[in-house]
Amino acid sequence: MLKRLMPSRADAVEQARLVADIDKIVSTPVAFMLLGRKRLLKPISTEEYLRFTRAYNEFSQATGDKNLNAKQISKKLHNIFSAVCEDISVKDIGEMTQSQIGAVYALILRTVSGEIFSEDDQEEFEKKTLKMIKPAGLHE
Repeated sequence: MLKRLMPSRADAVEQARLVADIDKIVSTPVAFMLLGRKRLLKPISTEEYLRFTRAYNEFSQATGDKNLNAKQISKKLHNIFSAVCEDISVKDIGEMTQSQIGAVYALILRTVSGEIFSEDDQEEFEKKTLKMIKPAGLHE
């Protein structure tokens, strides 16, 4: 008797509110400027995602090590960044400011997680991102 009161699976799917269209995640590279050059965050395979995850975990575990020097930290960051952006070198990381490192790191996390995304949302994303990273004191 109770089953008659509940909608069928097909009806439930049709009536459900769509909160995300995972099929629209962009599978093309995401471009950004760094140190005067246009860089690309490439779509990654499962194997590359695992490489990224391992590098991320190693970096997270190492952040508590007070014996790490700047060169070692740069190398660990490079392991994370290079999993999705092949043209960032350890030297580039050494030349970056902390704000640039944080911005690239955040962009990588947003890209890998699929947060950046549908082509329909790309213009809105660009506006938000540029607004987020605009240096303090600059006005349009």
